[in-house]
Amino acid sequence: MRKIYLFSLTPFDDDEVIHIPTLQVKFLKNDINFSKYDYLILTSKQAVNYLLTNHDKKDFLNKKALCVSKKTATFYKDIGGDVFEHNKNYGEELIDIIKNEPKKRWLYLRAKEVASDFVKRLKNEGFCVDEKIVYETRCNEGLKDYSFEEEAVYVFTSPSSVKCFLKYHDIKEKNKVVAIGKTTAYVLKGFKNVITSPKQSVKDCINLAKTL
Repeated sequence: MRKIYLFSLTPFDDDEVIHIPTLQVKFLKNDINFSKYDYLILTSKQAVNYLLTNHDKKDFLNKKALCVSKKTATFYKDIGGDVFEHNKNYGEELIDIIKNEPKKRWLYLRAKEVASDFVKRLKNEGFCVDEKIVYETRCNEGLKDYSFEEEAVYVFTSPSSVKCFLKYHDIKEKNKVVAIGKTTAYVLKGFKNVITSPKQSVKDCINLAKTL
C-alpha cells in the first residue's frame, strides 16, 4: 500500500497514516459583546478553542452555533454548547441556512484568512452578520525538514495546508492527492490525480486514500 501522509493541524488515530503538522495557530485578542448576537458561526475547531482560551463559558455557551463540519459541531457540544445546525461546506449551503433566519443576528468567529466570501454576500443582501478575526495560522517551518515517498498519497485538510506544503515541496506526477472539500480541491486545480472526498471529514479522506 502507498504511504499516506495527512497534512493537518491535528493527528488522526490510525497507525497507517503519517501526520505532518503543516500549520501553527496563534489566537488573537478580541473584546466581544456576545449579548448582541443570537447565533455564532463556527467553521473550525480552532474557533471553539479560541472561545475556551479567551472567554468565560458563561458569556457564550448560551449562544447556539451554526457549525461547518460534524467535528466542529461535536467539539462545541462536548464543551456544553448547543448546535443550531451543522453542514458540510461553506458557500451556498451556509448562506441558505442563514437566509432562513432573516431577523437573527450572527457572529462569525474566523481565521485571518478564509476561503469563502459568504459574509460579504449576506451583508449585501441586508442580513446582520458580523465577523471577528480570532486566530491566524502560520506555516510550520519544520515542514522543510520532511521527505516523502515518491508514490505516496497526500491528504490535505485545508487550502492553507496545501499552500504551506507547496512552500517547501512539490506534488509529483506519481503522487495521489485527496482534498477534504471543494475549496481545498480548488487550490490543487493545477495538479493531476486530485480526488475530492465526497464527505468533508478526515476519516472519509483517509478511507478514500487507502483505496488509491
